[in-house]
Amino acid sequence: FVVTNCGGPGTQSTDEASARGLTLPQIPDEIMPEFKAAGFSELASIRNPFDLVPSAFGDNPEAARKGVMLVDKHKLADVILLCWADPIVDSVEVIKDLQKNVKTPLVVSYMGGHDLARRDVPVIQSLGVPVYNCPERAVRAIAALMYYSGQPVNLF
Repeated sequence: FVVTNCGGPGTQSTDEASARGLTLPQIPDEIMPEFKAAGFSELASIRNPFDLVPSAFGDNPEAARKGVMLVDKHKLADVILLCWADPIVDSVEVIKDLQKNVKTPLVVSYMGGHDLARRDVPVIQSLGVPVYNCPERAVRAIAALMYYSGQPVNLF
């Protein structure tokens, strides 16, 4: 499942997933009310990719946490890919919280070279979360891991 704060990385990840033959299931209608009640920006795109738009992180990072936790709660994917363009204030805190509260493995695509990214990426990696500098690399890595582990590929 792809969660992003910017449309571009979401599109890049879905294009790469499609090129790798991966599917992108949508949020089922019966649980959509839970997602809509979570307090996301009116501009957010509540589907897969789940585009929370920049304000979801800057103005309301709790909405981002809730979104990922809902994806995890309903077991919508084998992996959650967080595609973040920088700057992402509190990205380390968001990852720490999610790691404690979700069972679905996390992978991060953290684009850009902003000071926050240079500071946060090594910390996120030290938490055991793989970080890639573009969505395509993240998707290729996830697809390879799933393939070689013999698991069915229901990544997105």
